[in-house]
Amino acid sequence: MAAALGAATQEIVRNVGRAAQAAAAMVGHIAGVAAASKATDAATHPVLRGACRTEPFPAEVGRFLAASVRAA
Repeated sequence: MAAALGAATQEIVRNVGRAAQAAAAMVGHIAGVAAASKATDAATHPVLRGACRTEPFPAEVGRFLAASVRAA
């Protein structure tokens, strides 16, 4: 009986360890999605500002693309 309980306990320990690793990986993926979301949000602001101004939209797009190329 004690051996069976020991084996079951070891199995539980392994499963908890795997669950913890999976949770840590998920946190990393969520952090990546959050960073990509922030980058996308930042990239949309110049376009939105350009759309709301009275100056021609193509000029704003040109400036946005020029800044994006410099940033890359």
